[in-house]
Amino acid sequence: MTREGRTSVYLPFARREDGRFPGRSVAVVESRRIGPVTVTRTRAPNAADPDEYAYVDPGDAVVWAFIASGAITVRRSSSETVNGAGTLSVDRMQRIHEFGVTPGFVAVSVRMERSALHLSGSELDDLTDGVFPLTSGVPVMIASVATSVLRSDLGDGRDAASEAAAGQALISLANGFAVDATVRQVPSDAAALALRIRAKRHIELFSTDPGLTVGTVAAAMQVSPRTLQKAFEGEDAGPGRLIAESRLRRAAGLLRDPELVDHVGVEAVGRRAGFGSASSFSRAFRARFGVGPQEYRAGRGRDGEG
Repeated sequence: MTREGRTSVYLPFARREDGRFPGRSVAVVESRRIGPVTVTRTRAPNAADPDEYAYVDPGDAVVWAFIASGAITVRRSSSETVNGAGTLSVDRMQRIHEFGVTPGFVAVSVRMERSALHLSGSELDDLTDGVFPLTSGVPVMIASVATSVLRSDLGDGRDAASEAAAGQALISLANGFAVDATVRQVPSDAAALALRIRAKRHIELFSTDPGLTVGTVAAAMQVSPRTLQKAFEGEDAGPGRLIAESRLRRAAGLLRDPELVDHVGVEAVGRRAGFGSASSFSRAFRARFGVGPQEYRAGRGRDGEG
């Protein structure tokens, strides 16, 4: 059974059970452990998977996931990211509440013990939740080493020196990328202004897409959601509110249009404006304008304008 996951169809989301994700969350088709690093190849699960494909929760590891195909949506208490093919996502697993994958999902992941990364807690927070394009530079190098590990005989303990070298190479590359990324993700005033302008333009262009979230805006800007939020600190509205306001303005305009009254229903107006459901549209509209969409349309906006 699948479910509609914003703009893609997702398998049922995996949720934590007793602090861990269950074994059928994803299928682990290959795995190599080299010291404090574990490299895996995962894909979307199916009912015919053997027991040895069971997912093993990595605990408080930091996971670098290179998405080869399909997509994965990751949800945390305060953020959500959608990672598609050709991207690198970095996550601290303990902070994830649930995740879902599309049927075509395939990824190569590098799990590192948190102690292997020489980062403070705040620096680690800045790095994780990020989605980075897998086009060049260090992410490609990490992916290349990880893929080579999976293609080799490493991980069986027969070549301790090579395993140590491969593990250290991955850790060194990850630390180098982490330091660079966390430095770049502290925006200067000018950089923050430029980021806000780009993000606002993107929101206005794509707010009618129900899949638009703070996470997808950040991915389009090639920064982490946390960096995007920081750029809006001190502003009257953050990116989440801007998305909502853009949709509500569009909906109000459609409801006031007399040419649409007879052939475009209120629920259809909500969909056109970017709301995923009639109930979410109605709640948001009433909270913003003081009346429901139907009442607003009946008064052509006179009752709730403000």
